[in-house]
Amino acid sequence: MDDQLILEDLHFLIATDKCLQDEVSELCNLLDSYASDGVEESVYSTSSDTDSSTVDTILQDFNHAVVEMAPALHEKKPRRKRKKIIDEEPLPAVGARNKFQYRQKQEILRLRSQVNELQQVLTNSKVSGSRSRHYTERHRAILENEQLRSAVARQATLIDTMKDYMHKKRRVDAETYRLAAQHSLRIASIHAIADRQYSRQFHAFVKAGLTSNNDEVHISRALCQDNRENGIILEFINRVHPPVPFHVIGEALWGAMCSTNAQDFPSSASQTIEHVDSDTLYQAYTDNSNGVSLNANTICKKYIEDHRVVIAWRNVLEDELRPHLSRGALEQQWGWMVVEDLGSRQCQMTIFVQVPLEKSMCNNVQFAQQAIETFQFCTPQGGDDLINSQPIDPAISVLMTLLNKGRHFELAIRRAVQQAVQNYYYAMSQPAIRHDLELLIASDAQLGTELSSMCELLDTFSSDSSLLDQVMEDFSSPRKRKAVPDDQVRAKNKFQYRQRQEILQLRDDVVALQGRLAELKAKSASPPPSDVTFWAGIAKQELLTKTEALQENAHLRSEVDRQMTFVESMMALLRKRPLLPVEGKDSHMAEWKQFKLAASQNLRIAAIHAIADREYSKQQSAFLNAGLYPQMNEEVYRTEAKPQPNGSVLAKFIVRTRFDVPVDVISVPFWNVITTNRGIDVPENAIQTTECIDADTYYHQYHTAVQMNCVITPVHLNMIFKRYEEPTRKVFVWRSVIEDALVPHMSTGVKGVQYGWATIEPVPEDPDSCDFTFLCHVLMLEKDLEVNSIDYILGKMDKYGFCRRDIGNKKDFAHMRRSPMEVLMERGRQWGVAYRQAIHDNAKAYRKKYPRPAH
Repeated sequence: MDDQLILEDLHFLIATDKCLQDEVSELCNLLDSYASDGVEESVYSTSSDTDSSTVDTILQDFNHAVVEMAPALHEKKPRRKRKKIIDEEPLPAVGARNKFQYRQKQEILRLRSQVNELQQVLTNSKVSGSRSRHYTERHRAILENEQLRSAVARQATLIDTMKDYMHKKRRVDAETYRLAAQHSLRIASIHAIADRQYSRQFHAFVKAGLTSNNDEVHISRALCQDNRENGIILEFINRVHPPVPFHVIGEALWGAMCSTNAQDFPSSASQTIEHVDSDTLYQAYTDNSNGVSLNANTICKKYIEDHRVVIAWRNVLEDELRPHLSRGALEQQWGWMVVEDLGSRQCQMTIFVQVPLEKSMCNNVQFAQQAIETFQFCTPQGGDDLINSQPIDPAISVLMTLLNKGRHFELAIRRAVQQAVQNYYYAMSQPAIRHDLELLIASDAQLGTELSSMCELLDTFSSDSSLLDQVMEDFSSPRKRKAVPDDQVRAKNKFQYRQRQEILQLRDDVVALQGRLAELKAKSASPPPSDVTFWAGIAKQELLTKTEALQENAHLRSEVDRQMTFVESMMALLRKRPLLPVEGKDSHMAEWKQFKLAASQNLRIAAIHAIADREYSKQQSAFLNAGLYPQMNEEVYRTEAKPQPNGSVLAKFIVRTRFDVPVDVISVPFWNVITTNRGIDVPENAIQTTECIDADTYYHQYHTAVQMNCVITPVHLNMIFKRYEEPTRKVFVWRSVIEDALVPHMSTGVKGVQYGWATIEPVPEDPDSCDFTFLCHVLMLEKDLEVNSIDYILGKMDKYGFCRRDIGNKKDFAHMRRSPMEVLMERGRQWGVAYRQAIHDNAKAYRKKYPRPAH
């Protein structure tokens, strides 16, 4: 109780910031007034010219205080000699002669200015802290993600070995698109597969060129994939703009997916639908026509966002509850339906389907393209008769059955959309009924006028009771009515008064509700915010990357704990060292994440593509962290070097320049230098080999040795290069390999660690010009650095002339190969000179042949 009373009285004892500032201001004003008049001169001055009358006046004002202090005045105290301050601040030209008051006032003003400055610094620090918090958390999560991946990879080796040794069946993983028989694992796998497919939607739309514009698109094509198990992939893209709200189309599409009657299946086909929840379902389809058995088990899930609806689906490759999937042909398909809001009664529907074909189904791209055109996919015209009338060749019966099923699906979606549009406008627009309703139902203005007239009548009746009796007699029966007592008349007036008040209250409620309804209609009819800028898209992608990393970290922590318990138990049981890693079914999955290549050809090719694709996915974040977004018109030539927590140093080489030629004129010479090493000299004691994986992927091996302090140190630089051709730009990525099973001597010496990206994209306002952006990261390990100093490394980079406007001459650096770091720098400088010179020569020759038209 006492504590509560003290807390209640604290605000009377402690002054607030505003009160304190007001009192300080008042004190400064008092000091100014004392300084301006002659009070301090009469009280504090020791001059003999002091006016005695002024002294008497002041003594009279303080008479009582003098009387009390009289005994003390008789005591003589020794006068203290004041030290002379040489560096004392001089008094102002006009103001107080009392130095104490002047210094006190200056101290107060100085403190107030310091308080304001500190408050401003605190505010700026809060803003900057909130701005960088997301980036710091994301960076920390990604670092932890890498550490957890390595821990899981180390532990998985022993676990896989022990599982193979004890003949234990491997647990089903959702990433392999398999469903278990146990209900809990089955439901978890269904949601994991659907969510993973949903997260890939944005990247798939970017690669297909569906994010650059909003035009209608109808594309059906067959693409070749020579480096994968599935040689051909079919893509079907439809984009239309139905004139209805987006939620109407979203519900129609989901209804078509959920209904077994939406599609006209052949008599030999059957389909069952399992509803996991209101937004998730599992379809099982079987077709035994044309002498083949086709199985297609599909997971579908709907995602409702603020301004769009997304439906993602993916086929399952194995289901323990349906063992017949292993017999016959198995369809592999995934896709997305995205319905976005474009304003009032307008939306955009995009359907993107990808179907990979095994080589046993079809290994000819042209034939697959002809089959697609025969079925008339992604065209506004075409009916059911086009499906059933197609001739079936026994050699391609699986492909034709698959295309027949897809055509049925496309027509079902089209009918559902058309029916939804018709139903919407049938419910919203009926002119004849609306016209009749306007004649039968009074408008708000008419109703308000009639209510006002009724209230006026009630006022008249209330003020004149005789008039009320007269009106009542006019509408009464011919029989003579008895006189109504006065108290009943007053009662009737009270009822009329209450009725009038209720009518007025209802009128106010109607006006308020109409205003609220108009506000809601205006809010719903207003288009979505148009200030979704380039930065908003990047921030959304970064937030998604951070969320995925945090979720994967939680999963990896649980895996580390579970595997650590198993490892400790097995080591205690066997009392022996862990066996060497054996080549299992999925052992290469952990190796490529550590940038290692296996000896087996198929695993080696898969690892090369996986490493390159992973670096390709990091391009946007790397450019953002390097300050290359948003796109700028000015050129950039910059080098950086930053220390890392593990003692290593990360060097960055950044170049951005604009060329007055199209994209292909720049991309061709750049890729030629990568594939042929044209213009790059190889020293006598060095060995360089180039392996062509495919037309867009190359693997370079470079080996040399350098003698330093009478010790010969091998130097290795094995690089993976890959080219990606997007609809609007060309992207080149590269990454060094840490370990290669076919190159065992890489375990000794110094290994170069570098990765980077180069993008070539046209200038929006001038398609005949393009922007070339180059970003390369070089990681220098602490054990490989001769001098671990940022200034020393920056000096070396400047000495080699990296990232300058002048291309330079590669012969100027041929002799600078005295240490492993200089060998790698000289190699990188040669590459930079070679590709820049090739680009410059090709651009100059192009403009000489095709000059710009004169304006």
